[in-house]
Amino acid sequence: MLEILVAPSERVSFVRSPAHELENRLNPVRWRAARVHQWLASLPTTNLDVKTLSDRTAALMRLGFKGFDAFHLACAEGATADVFATTDDRLINQAVRSQGDLKIRVTDPVTLAREVFA
Repeated sequence: MLEILVAPSERVSFVRSPAHELENRLNPVRWRAARVHQWLASLPTTNLDVKTLSDRTAALMRLGFKGFDAFHLACAEGATADVFATTDDRLINQAVRSQGDLKIRVTDPVTLAREVFA
């Protein structure tokens, strides 16, 4: 994951979404939350329509995604990201089952790193 985070901007770009902001605010480890906040602040903000985001999150939850996972995916889709990388095997497995209903590809960081640095 660290290799992806420091990849050159011509290889990988990141977006900041409301899901990142909310999840980081809920982080009980203050020093880690502060570092993540600093990193997030360096990323471009994604402006998403609240109603569209809410509707898409609800639709993803009906597909079987858990609340925060659905919110993250809806934000990534709204940002028109190409890839959503996660270490959550449960989320990846649900994404595989729902592949035809997603507007984004979901993968793990190791697979993504192999693609980026191939």
